Amino acid sequence: MVLEVSDIKDNAPAHGHLGLPLTDTIRLVIRKSTYIEPATIGTIGSKPPAGLKESVTPLRDPETVLIAYFDVLRLDEITSVCASSRPVLGRPSLHPLTT
Repeated sequence: MVLEVSDIKDNAPAHGHLGLPLTDTIRLVIRKSTYIEPATIGTIGSKPPAGLKESVTPLRDPETVLIAYFDVLRLDEITSVCASSRPVLGRPSLHPLTT
């Protein structure tokens, strides 16, 4: 996902899932784990929180607007550049959030 705050754009790669409740109206959380609660907008995030500090700091002001762009890809839409990984992309996900 890409987070845009004021003139700052930051890339925050993470996994999504149809089971994310997205019901918290106060907080947004991108987790490194697979734990889900109402504020979770992404799991298995690959960017440490310190890497998002520039984007997050302006959000302390309640008048600040956050725009989040989500790029959604299915495994069948991904073409690997490594021939040995093709079987991995073709089999069902082992991710605990996937049904």
